[in-house]
Amino acid sequence: MLKIKSGKSCCSTFTLFVFILFYFYYPIFLNCQENVVLLGQSYNTTTTTSIDIGSSDVSGTITTEIGLLSKLTYFDIRYSAVQGTIPTEIGCLSVLTHLKFYYNPKLNGSLP
Repeated sequence: MLKIKSGKSCCSTFTLFVFILFYFYYPIFLNCQENVVLLGQSYNTTTTTSIDIGSSDVSGTITTEIGLLSKLTYFDIRYSAVQGTIPTEIGCLSVLTHLKFYYNPKLNGSLP
């Protein structure tokens, strides 16, 4: 077995390196999605700033992945066929300044 100056074996040093890599960085990679699908459209999680599908025939539900759109500032789904419950993950959108939900009779819930 090879020894390094500190008296530790290369195997234990490598094991420690792998542990640190997976313990600290692997969860980041798991949560790092580049794109999410929302109401039938694909959006980039790091560059999407606006979603405007108001006054359209878009239907479906708002999924929890909306919380991953970290730069979303404008979200307009008024006069559409969106239905279901408003996900609490909308509360994670810290830079969201415009939110237009009105005239969606099948959309329910409260804003977080």
